[in-house]
Amino acid sequence: MAAVTGTGMDGKQSSLTEEQKKILEKARKPMETANKFRLLFLFAGLLVLLFIFFGNKVWQGIAWYDNTVQHLYQFLLWDVFFMLLSTFIKFGYAVRYNKIVKSL
Repeated sequence: MAAVTGTGMDGKQSSLTEEQKKILEKARKPMETANKFRLLFLFAGLLVLLFIFFGNKVWQGIAWYDNTVQHLYQFLLWDVFFMLLSTFIKFGYAVRYNKIVKSL
């Protein structure tokens, strides 16, 4: 069963106090920050992959491009690692946030 803040089991509104709202906002902030980092790494990797994909069609066999692609693949390796790390961090913060929501 999914927990929804602000509603009781019967569907009636049970408003949260200002203190509870501050607690929820404080717990939500690190989760949103970790999600922003995850999206940053995702879009950076996407842009690099698009550059490699279209570059293979335009500049295939040119020395500067081949050298650049080697460095970009190393960048992608670290990018995927940090994206995976930020995903796990976000998961941990989401678990903590859900425990706080259940306790309210």
